Amino acid sequence: IVFMLVRARTLILLSSLLAVAPLGAQQTPGLTPADSVFAVLAGAQRTKISRAQLEANLATIEQVLASPGYSGALKEARRAEAALIRRRLEEGDLNAGDAIAVQVLGDMRMTQIYYVTPRRTILIPGISEEVSVAGLLRSELEPYLTAEISKYVRNATVRVEPLLRISIFGAVGRAGFFLVAASKPLPDILMDQAGGPAPNAEPKRGAVYRGDREVLPGEALEEAIREARTIDALNLQAGDRIEIGAKPTRSLVGTIFGGLGAVAGLVFVITRTF
Repeated sequence: IVFMLVRARTLILLSSLLAVAPLGAQQTPGLTPADSVFAVLAGAQRTKISRAQLEANLATIEQVLASPGYSGALKEARRAEAALIRRRLEEGDLNAGDAIAVQVLGDMRMTQIYYVTPRRTILIPGISEEVSVAGLLRSELEPYLTAEISKYVRNATVRVEPLLRISIFGAVGRAGFFLVAASKPLPDILMDQAGGPAPNAEPKRGAVYRGDREVLPGEALEEAIREARTIDALNLQAGDRIEIGAKPTRSLVGTIFGGLGAVAGLVFVITRTF
């Protein structure tokens, strides 16, 4: 009986492990050739964080860091966020390789996805000179490009959505590299492009990395998912890596011995009773 109980429990455990096996090998690009600028813009939110909002957020964070009433973990998360905000304010958001979806109503030549050059410019058909995007925040891009395009297109109506390529790994259904809209909430990205969280996902055990450097600790990542914050609001940039943490799992050997212990305890209780 003991052997049958342990064997059944082992089979159940193996089945559950196979059911949540990571799909890291299945990588999908963020946008296929069939995707259009219109599809990108239709799925994007209009609101992006402004320079004034970033400055206000930075002032609030500095108050938190100066106060003795907050935990060390919270201060660590806010300190990392402050560093990201300062970088955005000083350098802007657009870097070489970033993508920008632009729709110009009535002009299909200009309606396309542009890639930022190493000079931090974009090349727009019909405009003789390269258009610089250096130092701009994502929220400043649409009014700026509207003004530039309006020099060549009368009464231009322009919609703009910055895109950036990030990677998502860890406890998700489909790990890989994705080209995402900056104004898209992180939970939507996890569900729509990364296949959703795995059953054992625990974001606070993960982090966001820029190269080898952690830029957002697990607590901040968990908060961002819970509050449905956008990529833009998280101050992320192209190349950042999101690691979704996982709950620690018991080893198969530990589970088997745990099952044996439970059965032995049951046998002891039965023998004591009868």
